[in-house]
Amino acid sequence: MGEVYKARDTRLDRTVALKVLPATLSNDPDLRRRFEREARAISALTHPNICTLYDVGIHEDQAFLVMEYLEGETLAERLTHGPLPIEQVVRIGSEIADALDKAHRHGIIHRDLKPGNIVLTRSGAKLLDFGLAKVMHEDEAPILGDANAATQRQPLTTQGTLLGTIPYMAPEQLEGKVLDARTDIFSFGAILYEAATGVRAFTATSNASLIAAIMRETPVPPSRLRDITPRPLDRIIRTCLAKDPDERFQSAHDLRLALEMLTNGQPEEKAAEPRRDHRWLVPTMIALGALALLAVATLALRWQPAEKTPVYRFTIAPPNGSAFPSLGEAGGFALSPDGRTLVFGATTPEGRPYLWVRPLDGEEAHLLAGTEGGEYPFWSPDSRSIAFFADGKLMRIDLPDGPPQALCDAAAGRGGAWGSNGEIVFAPSSQGGLFRVAASGGTPRGLTNAKEAYSHRWPLFIDDERFVYAVQSARPEAEGVYLASLNGGEPKRILPMPLSVAFGADDSLYYVRDHVLLRQHLNARTGALTGDPVIVTDNITYYIDRGYVPVTASIAGPIAFRRNGTANMRLTWFARDGRRLGAMGELGEYEGISLSPDGTRVAFGYFDPKESLNHVAIASASEGVPRRFSFNRGNQYSPIWSPDGTRLAYSDDHVGVDTLTEKSLIGRSEERLMMKPATSSVYAQAWSPANDVVLYRAEEPSTGFDVLALSLHGGETTPYLNAPTDESQAQFSPDGRWVAYASSESGRHEVYVQPYPATGAKWQVSTEGGEQPRWRRDARELFYLAPDRRLMSVPIDVPGAFDAQAPKPLFATNIAFGDLGISQSWDVSPDGQRFVIAAADPLSPPSGITVVTGR
Repeated sequence: MGEVYKARDTRLDRTVALKVLPATLSNDPDLRRRFEREARAISALTHPNICTLYDVGIHEDQAFLVMEYLEGETLAERLTHGPLPIEQVVRIGSEIADALDKAHRHGIIHRDLKPGNIVLTRSGAKLLDFGLAKVMHEDEAPILGDANAATQRQPLTTQGTLLGTIPYMAPEQLEGKVLDARTDIFSFGAILYEAATGVRAFTATSNASLIAAIMRETPVPPSRLRDITPRPLDRIIRTCLAKDPDERFQSAHDLRLALEMLTNGQPEEKAAEPRRDHRWLVPTMIALGALALLAVATLALRWQPAEKTPVYRFTIAPPNGSAFPSLGEAGGFALSPDGRTLVFGATTPEGRPYLWVRPLDGEEAHLLAGTEGGEYPFWSPDSRSIAFFADGKLMRIDLPDGPPQALCDAAAGRGGAWGSNGEIVFAPSSQGGLFRVAASGGTPRGLTNAKEAYSHRWPLFIDDERFVYAVQSARPEAEGVYLASLNGGEPKRILPMPLSVAFGADDSLYYVRDHVLLRQHLNARTGALTGDPVIVTDNITYYIDRGYVPVTASIAGPIAFRRNGTANMRLTWFARDGRRLGAMGELGEYEGISLSPDGTRVAFGYFDPKESLNHVAIASASEGVPRRFSFNRGNQYSPIWSPDGTRLAYSDDHVGVDTLTEKSLIGRSEERLMMKPATSSVYAQAWSPANDVVLYRAEEPSTGFDVLALSLHGGETTPYLNAPTDESQAQFSPDGRWVAYASSESGRHEVYVQPYPATGAKWQVSTEGGEQPRWRRDARELFYLAPDRRLMSVPIDVPGAFDAQAPKPLFATNIAFGDLGISQSWDVSPDGQRFVIAAADPLSPPSGITVVTGR
């Protein structure tokens, strides 16, 4: 598979093993994707008998792995000196079986078990190279080499044999059939055989003969080759090497238990030891015991009432080094219909948002490759596929390792539901009605008519035909949760709150009222809620503007929710070299950070969990005490300053739909609409230095995020950036001649600069990805956020004629990267020496997802 070097990790000051993979793997995009996915899964395995995978990456088109450095020798090297003592065979076998059990429980199959992949160290045996064979194309048959080549003592991993090493391959592996954990158990039996006897279980003079021996022959019992071998070990190895997978141990756990019985003080059976046959006593005593237990159980069932299913409650934390997004950002989570798996959104340690899956009976979550930027996932009825929204599309991914597929356009998805009829009902944006599309993709068709409502969103099937959805409207009497049918008919309002709901076992509808999670029986046919609502938990936080409630349920029984643990951000000042200079206010949820032109005040949006609404506040840069500034009902967010620092403009939905509002800091206190109510969500982004234009971001179904210019003189709105890709986070240069912005036109987020008004010219400023640009007040420097969450500096040589130098890193942050829909999370002082950042506080405990099973 490649070359391995002993190396030094200078950052953590430790010795590591560096494995460089061949160019055939590194240069194939599909193989690279599968390699990275498998490596991430394997890196989640923590076990004393598994070689730890520290890191995986690509450097100059060369794939590499960084692994734990092990001192010792491989089992293959040790076996060149003869068989191992039986006690060592059992001990090493137990350790490797336990390692396999850990991997299999995480859904990882080794598929290339052999003595060369086991290292004997002072602390015990270590298993190497987990799952790397799985980077091979699944539909590609193994290439077994020249049939005339003689079998060698060293493993026969010839060119193309990535799916195993022939002497240790199971029959189903040689036939190209579907593999599972029992395939590894066969290979493990071959290793035990060789360790106990010093010879391989299957030998031949050619590869063809070797394959035939594995398919048809039964090896001589080890005790006949080495008479000190215990008979129980014979039986263990024979069971492992059964041709039919159903006749083998069905799990590595059972195999480990069988091996441990040989060392738990029980006398060993020796091949040559005569003994009396009392075997008839065991089944007799077992039968008598079973009859006694049956009698006791019958009496217990007759005289005792049936017990309720116990209720278990546990919390799922963010994956190691990652974080759950705030409820107002990309994310969401959903339980599979079979109640076994949770999918959720979370950032990687580098700050990139992905979808992750976590089996409820497992210990680790696994990142889904190809889901970067994914939000609001939902499951197929058979729990085998996940749909989600990303990059202005409705996407689908088939588990466990299918590639993501774009089904149709969805500029800013607000939820979906996958029906048993093979159709998906979804909200493609934050406005308008629901649509339906085939789960295989195609042209969406309208399903509901929003009429006077602002938005229909968060659909959810409650049976094969009926579904519920939330309606947001400027008219309170029209808002709420409605029940509708795929076959038409008038929708019925069943709840007054315009929030998402969940549907679970026993026809239970879960909904939130005044931050309390309630459960109530729903009659799917009539739409009536019957019986009294039952309190499940309190302190559920949600954003009214999105209407998304962090609650999910499965018809199999489990439910999951997030309570008010999302307020973990802090406004913090940093020096140019990354030193922390101080903080403002309390922990909370903040966005739209904007420094006044003179740098003395900070305006920002914040989330009030008591109201479940966003408001605008201002704080003195020196005092750091925030004071609420906007008082309209509804949500206000994303503030920007006027060039003279006397007014703020911000996004506002107090009239029922998003618009831009202006408010003065002096002379008058009333708020004034700057434009007519919009038809999509709008975010204020930049106020021109000439005080004549405000740039704001809007959403369009055909072009995604666009930047529009609002004239402050005539009130007209004209497009400024409206390419088919996303453009957002626009910032005027201090002289008003240029606009810096972020765009996805290259396939990843990059920062560009172009003239204002637009002339068709533009320059790419970032080189390896970028978002959230900001100017220094003299226009001699431009800053932006890189994908690795470092702030970058771009010196500008001539302010009058744009000319940028190469970007230079300043310092690392914990600002989330990857969503052009969010507002600026930071700003820079006029002199470029101090930075105010709103990001997750590393000292605050991460909020988790609570799972409840049973009733």
